[in-house]
Order: sequence, then structure tokens, then C-alpha cells
Amino acid sequence: MTGTPARPVLLVVAHPHLAGSRVNRALVEAARGRDDVTVHDLAQARSGGRFDVAAEQRLLSAHGTYVFLHPLYWFAAPALLKAWQDEVLVEGFAHGRDGDALAGRRALVAVTAGGRADDFSPQGRHGASLRAFLLPFERTLAYCGVDVLPPFAVFGGSRLDDACLTRTVDAFRALLDRLADGAGLPEAGAAGHLGPDDLLGAVP
Repeated sequence: MTGTPARPVLLVVAHPHLAGSRVNRALVEAARGRDDVTVHDLAQARSGGRFDVAAEQRLLSAHGTYVFLHPLYWFAAPALLKAWQDEVLVEGFAHGRDGDALAGRRALVAVTAGGRADDFSPQGRHGASLRAFLLPFERTLAYCGVDVLPPFAVFGGSRLDDACLTRTVDAFRALLDRLADGAGLPEAGAAGHLGPDDLLGAVP
């Protein structure tokens, strides 16, 4: 890992309309105020249609673990995250010659989906696992030398009742605890340990 991260976990929020999202907003609020988590809202960070690339790269360098929180839009991340990826994860910083700033960091995707868990399977309504839809971004992170952990998924987001939302938030807090102290996490990419469809957490 290049450099010594100042804080353990960076929560990168990639929801273009966070205020209107009941589930994503609750997860973000669960992370605010923690000494071991920095909450970074990409929609607020983007100005004039662009990111401050140097500032974004400094933020990545200052943390050892990244959680990318976003809803599933048309079976992919919102365009906001793709724009950030294209502008920030550039050659010379994240990959290529001398581009090892992210090497040895850990990351996972925390995704909220409107569909049910059983919709996301080769036999289900969507014809593929949730992990299959996340693969392009996960492979991008891996290409940058990041150790990619299985995703945290929230299914049926628009139909969650208050009790289930509370359980979801509790599960996300527990995940942040594990990421911050490194306890009980699977080894990223361990052969025979994690299958392509495994999730680090799934609610409900």
C-alpha cells in the first residue's frame, strides 16, 4: 500500500438525488459522525459538471478502505460514479507507470436495488446475479490494485418497511465496524473462499 492512510474508511456516496432516497439516505446518516469513517457525497463534490481531481485523489490516498454506496440504475451504477471513475482513476495515479496510489487498498460496493433477491439469478427475472451487474466497476478497482471484497446488497429498497429498514441500517453499521477494525473480513480474492455470487451482506 502506497503511503499511510490517515483514516480507515471512505464512504463514497454516488446517489444523484440522495435527499429523495429513503434507504440510501438512512445508510449515509448511519455513517455520519463516526471518527473512523469519512462520508463523501459525489453529487455535492461535483461542480460545473467536473470533479476537483487533485482533491479526489488526495481523499483516496488518505484512506485505506473504500465503500461505494449507490442505487442500481438500469442494472448499473448511476452516471455520477462513472464520471468520477473516468476523471479520477487516471493513468499515473491509479494505474499505469507509477500509478500505484491505490495498490493494497480494500473496497466494496454497497448497492441498493428495487428488485427482490431472487430476481438476481440466472433463473430469475433479470437473468444474472447481482454480482454480474457490478463486475465492470469491481474489475476497474482490481485493475487499479485494489483488493475487492464482496458487495453489501439491499434488495427491495422501495418496499422496505420501517422494521426492515432499521435492520438494514444496523447491518450496515456492523459492516462499517468490521471494515474499520478489519475483524472477520474474508480475504479478497481468496481462491476457493469466495464465489462470484457471494455477498458480504444482504438485506432483507
